[in-house]
Amino acid sequence: MRATLSEVKLFVIDEISMVSSINLAFVHMRLEELFGSSEWFGSRNMLFVGDLLQLPPVHGNPVFEKVATKSILSQLGCAAAINIWRDCVTYDELIINERQKNDPQFSSMLDCVRRGCPTKKT
Repeated sequence: MRATLSEVKLFVIDEISMVSSINLAFVHMRLEELFGSSEWFGSRNMLFVGDLLQLPPVHGNPVFEKVATKSILSQLGCAAAINIWRDCVTYDELIINERQKNDPQFSSMLDCVRRGCPTKKT
């Protein structure tokens, strides 16, 4: 696998809201191992795409929350809690909805649904 990925400079994870913080830690550790680097994600660039207000992970904490010490000990075998999102992610929010820009009512309805507060109208 190392040979196959050796030239890769950028990894993209789409629908990042569905990735748990512990799974992101596993991704980091695997890339660190593959590329022989103790830097975040094996010194490779990461692009996380998705709406953090959409679907949360099925199991585990959202990607932007700290991995609890208990989870670290039981699943990763180390002792310190980590917050990869806070420690190494630069967050840029896209705020213009190009897809529904000509339909503000539909856009507003979608926004209510993504925030988890739909009304009877939505």
